[in-house]
Amino acid sequence: MTITDARGHRVPEGTDQASRQSLLDLSLSIPSVATAGSLDAANQLVRALTDAGMPPSPSNVLTVRRTDIGATAHWDGSAWAYTPDQVAGQIAWAGTAPLAANAWYPVAWQSASPIRVGGVTWNGAGFVVPYKGLYRIEAFIKTTCPSASTGRLGVGVATNGAMDGRSVEGAAPSGADYVGFALSFVTELQAGNTVELRNRQDIATSVDRKVAGLSVERVAAY
Repeated sequence: MTITDARGHRVPEGTDQASRQSLLDLSLSIPSVATAGSLDAANQLVRALTDAGMPPSPSNVLTVRRTDIGATAHWDGSAWAYTPDQVAGQIAWAGTAPLAANAWYPVAWQSASPIRVGGVTWNGAGFVVPYKGLYRIEAFIKTTCPSASTGRLGVGVATNGAMDGRSVEGAAPSGADYVGFALSFVTELQAGNTVELRNRQDIATSVDRKVAGLSVERVAAY
Protein backbone atom coordinates (compact mmCIF):
# COMPACT_ATOMS: atom_id res chain seq x y z
CA MET A 1 0.00 0.00 0.00
CA THR A 2 1.25 3.52 -0.75
CA ILE A 3 0.70 6.93 0.78
CA THR A 4 0.07 10.02 -1.34
CA ASP A 5 1.44 13.19 0.24
CA ALA A 6 0.16 16.77 -0.10
CA ARG A 7 2.24 17.41 -3.21
CA GLY A 8 0.94 14.31 -4.94
CA HIS A 9 4.02 12.13 -4.37
CA ARG A 10 3.28 8.43 -3.86
CA VAL A 11 5.42 7.20 -0.97
CA PRO A 12 5.75 3.42 -0.42
CA GLU A 13 5.49 2.23 3.17
CA GLY A 14 8.62 0.59 4.52
CA THR A 15 9.09 -1.95 7.26
CA ASP A 16 9.24 0.85 9.79
CA GLN A 17 6.02 2.51 10.77
CA ALA A 18 5.68 5.78 8.90
CA SER A 19 5.40 8.99 10.90
CA ARG A 20 3.77 12.22 9.84
CA GLN A 21 7.00 14.17 10.26
CA SER A 22 8.96 11.80 8.06
CA LEU A 23 6.37 12.21 5.33
CA LEU A 24 6.56 16.00 5.63
CA ASP A 25 10.35 15.91 5.45
CA LEU A 26 10.23 13.67 2.39
CA SER A 27 7.68 15.86 0.66
CA LEU A 28 9.71 19.00 1.24
CA SER A 29 12.83 17.31 -0.10
CA ILE A 30 11.29 16.42 -3.47
CA PRO A 31 11.11 19.34 -5.92
CA SER A 32 7.96 19.54 -7.97
CA VAL A 33 6.09 22.14 -9.99
CA ALA A 34 2.32 21.85 -10.04
CA THR A 35 0.26 22.96 -13.03
CA ALA A 36 -2.77 25.25 -12.83
CA GLY A 37 -5.00 26.59 -15.57
CA SER A 38 -6.30 29.57 -13.59
CA LEU A 39 -5.63 31.72 -10.55
CA ASP A 40 -8.37 29.89 -8.64
CA ALA A 41 -6.70 26.54 -9.36
CA ALA A 42 -3.36 27.91 -8.14
CA ASN A 43 -4.98 29.19 -4.95
CA GLN A 44 -6.48 25.74 -4.36
CA LEU A 45 -2.95 24.30 -4.34
CA VAL A 46 -1.99 26.85 -1.70
CA ARG A 47 -4.94 25.82 0.46
CA ALA A 48 -4.15 22.11 0.05
CA LEU A 49 -0.58 22.58 1.26
CA THR A 50 -1.69 24.79 4.13
CA ASP A 51 -4.30 22.25 5.22
CA ALA A 52 -1.61 19.53 5.12
CA GLY A 53 0.58 21.49 7.52
CA MET A 54 3.00 22.82 4.90
CA PRO A 55 1.97 26.44 4.32
CA PRO A 56 4.14 28.22 1.73
CA SER A 57 6.44 30.88 3.14
CA PRO A 58 9.46 32.95 2.06
CA SER A 59 11.67 29.97 2.93
CA ASN A 60 9.31 27.42 1.35
CA VAL A 61 7.96 29.03 -1.82
CA LEU A 62 5.28 27.25 -3.82
CA THR A 63 5.99 27.23 -7.57
CA VAL A 64 3.11 26.69 -9.98
CA ARG A 65 3.07 26.54 -13.76
CA ARG A 66 0.21 28.82 -14.96
CA THR A 67 -0.74 27.47 -18.37
CA ASP A 68 -3.43 30.12 -18.92
CA ILE A 69 -1.01 33.06 -18.85
CA GLY A 70 2.21 31.36 -19.96
CA ALA A 71 4.16 32.04 -16.79
CA THR A 72 5.65 30.45 -13.70
CA ALA A 73 3.96 31.69 -10.52
CA HIS A 74 5.57 31.82 -7.07
CA TRP A 75 3.61 32.07 -3.81
CA ASP A 76 5.62 33.07 -0.73
CA GLY A 77 2.74 33.05 1.72
CA SER A 78 1.57 36.57 0.99
CA ALA A 79 1.48 37.29 -2.75
CA TRP A 80 1.93 35.79 -6.19
CA ALA A 81 4.95 36.79 -8.26
CA TYR A 82 5.29 35.81 -11.92
CA THR A 83 8.15 34.88 -14.21
CA PRO A 84 6.79 35.15 -17.76
CA ASP A 85 7.68 32.72 -20.52
CA GLN A 86 9.77 34.22 -23.29
CA VAL A 87 7.25 35.54 -25.80
CA ALA A 88 8.61 37.61 -28.68
CA GLY A 89 8.53 38.31 -32.39
CA GLN A 90 10.85 40.24 -34.69
CA ILE A 91 10.90 41.08 -38.39
CA ALA A 92 13.19 43.31 -40.45
CA TRP A 93 13.21 44.22 -44.13
CA ALA A 94 15.55 46.09 -46.46
CA GLY A 95 14.96 46.92 -50.10
CA THR A 96 13.01 49.44 -52.15
CA ALA A 97 9.22 49.74 -52.06
CA PRO A 98 6.84 52.68 -52.48
CA LEU A 99 5.51 54.27 -49.31
CA ALA A 100 1.73 54.71 -49.21
CA ALA A 101 0.55 58.31 -48.99
CA ASN A 102 -1.93 60.40 -47.00
CA ALA A 103 -3.06 57.76 -44.49
CA TRP A 104 -1.66 55.16 -42.10
CA TYR A 105 -1.03 52.02 -44.13
CA PRO A 106 0.30 48.62 -43.01
CA VAL A 107 3.86 47.95 -44.09
CA ALA A 108 4.13 45.34 -46.84
CA TRP A 109 6.91 43.00 -45.77
CA GLN A 110 7.44 41.29 -49.13
CA SER A 111 9.69 38.26 -48.59
CA ALA A 112 10.87 39.10 -45.06
CA SER A 113 10.83 36.16 -42.64
CA PRO A 114 9.66 36.80 -39.06
CA ILE A 115 11.30 35.26 -35.99
CA ARG A 116 8.74 34.00 -33.46
CA VAL A 117 9.24 32.68 -29.92
CA GLY A 118 6.84 31.39 -27.26
CA GLY A 119 3.62 31.01 -29.21
CA VAL A 120 3.68 34.30 -31.13
CA THR A 121 2.20 33.84 -34.61
CA TRP A 122 2.49 35.84 -37.84
CA ASN A 123 -0.58 36.58 -39.97
CA GLY A 124 1.27 38.07 -42.92
CA ALA A 125 0.98 41.66 -41.73
CA GLY A 126 1.68 41.60 -38.00
CA PHE A 127 2.36 39.57 -34.87
CA VAL A 128 -0.44 37.90 -32.90
CA VAL A 129 0.40 37.52 -29.20
CA PRO A 130 -0.70 34.40 -27.28
CA TYR A 131 -1.04 35.82 -23.75
CA LYS A 132 -2.18 38.89 -21.89
CA GLY A 133 0.62 40.99 -20.45
CA LEU A 134 2.81 44.06 -20.77
CA TYR A 135 4.71 44.13 -24.07
CA ARG A 136 7.58 46.25 -25.31
CA ILE A 137 6.99 47.27 -28.93
CA GLU A 138 9.73 48.76 -31.08
CA ALA A 139 9.44 49.87 -34.70
CA PHE A 140 11.42 51.84 -37.25
CA ILE A 141 11.29 52.98 -40.88
CA LYS A 142 13.95 54.60 -43.04
CA THR A 143 12.89 56.18 -46.33
CA THR A 144 14.20 58.19 -49.22
CA CYS A 145 13.08 61.80 -49.40
CA PRO A 146 12.74 63.72 -52.68
CA SER A 147 15.31 66.47 -52.76
CA ALA A 148 12.88 69.13 -53.93
CA SER A 149 9.96 68.32 -51.64
CA THR A 150 9.00 68.85 -48.04
CA GLY A 151 6.23 67.13 -46.13
CA ARG A 152 5.55 64.77 -43.27
CA LEU A 153 6.68 61.20 -42.76
CA GLY A 154 5.80 58.91 -39.88
CA VAL A 155 5.94 55.49 -38.29
CA GLY A 156 3.21 54.09 -36.06
CA VAL A 157 1.82 50.91 -34.55
CA ALA A 158 -1.69 49.52 -34.92
CA THR A 159 -3.37 47.06 -32.55
CA ASN A 160 -6.14 44.92 -34.02
CA GLY A 161 -6.21 47.04 -37.17
CA ALA A 162 -6.62 50.43 -35.46
CA MET A 163 -3.97 53.03 -34.72
CA ASP A 164 -3.60 53.25 -30.95
CA GLY A 165 -2.14 56.75 -30.81
CA ARG A 166 1.46 55.55 -30.68
CA SER A 167 3.24 57.19 -33.59
CA VAL A 168 6.16 59.43 -34.47
CA GLU A 169 5.91 61.97 -37.27
CA GLY A 170 8.19 64.71 -38.49
CA ALA A 171 8.92 67.04 -41.36
CA ALA A 172 10.99 65.73 -44.22
CA PRO A 173 13.44 68.55 -44.95
CA SER A 174 14.01 69.49 -48.56
CA GLY A 175 17.25 68.07 -49.87
CA ALA A 176 17.49 65.19 -47.37
CA ASP A 177 18.42 61.91 -49.01
CA TYR A 178 17.09 59.72 -46.18
CA VAL A 179 14.71 60.23 -43.28
CA GLY A 180 14.24 57.75 -40.44
CA PHE A 181 11.83 57.39 -37.53
CA ALA A 182 11.91 55.01 -34.56
CA LEU A 183 9.33 54.23 -31.90
CA SER A 184 9.54 52.31 -28.61
CA PHE A 185 6.95 51.91 -25.84
CA VAL A 186 5.41 49.45 -23.37
CA THR A 187 1.69 48.69 -23.48
CA GLU A 188 -0.81 46.09 -22.30
CA LEU A 189 -1.96 43.55 -24.87
CA GLN A 190 -4.63 40.89 -24.59
CA ALA A 191 -4.32 37.33 -25.84
CA GLY A 192 -5.06 37.32 -29.56
CA ASN A 193 -4.19 40.97 -30.16
CA THR A 194 -2.42 41.74 -33.45
CA VAL A 195 0.41 44.29 -33.67
CA GLU A 196 1.25 45.86 -37.05
CA LEU A 197 3.79 48.42 -38.25
CA ARG A 198 2.20 51.26 -40.22
CA ASN A 199 3.59 54.18 -42.16
CA ARG A 200 2.39 57.38 -43.77
CA GLN A 201 3.79 60.12 -45.97
CA ASP A 202 2.25 63.43 -47.01
CA ILE A 203 4.66 64.26 -49.81
CA ALA A 204 3.16 64.63 -53.25
CA THR A 205 6.02 62.98 -55.09
CA SER A 206 6.95 59.36 -54.57
CA VAL A 207 8.74 58.21 -51.44
CA ASP A 208 10.44 54.83 -51.19
CA ARG A 209 10.76 52.74 -48.07
CA LYS A 210 14.30 51.39 -47.70
CA VAL A 211 14.44 49.76 -44.26
CA ALA A 212 11.74 48.72 -41.76
CA GLY A 213 11.56 46.68 -38.59
CA LEU A 214 9.09 45.61 -35.90
CA SER A 215 9.63 43.73 -32.65
CA VAL A 216 7.22 42.64 -29.91
CA GLU A 217 8.38 41.23 -26.56
CA ARG A 218 6.45 40.46 -23.39
CA VAL A 219 8.06 41.96 -20.31
CA ALA A 220 5.50 41.13 -17.59
CA ALA A 221 2.75 38.60 -16.91
CA TYR A 222 -0.10 38.85 -14.39
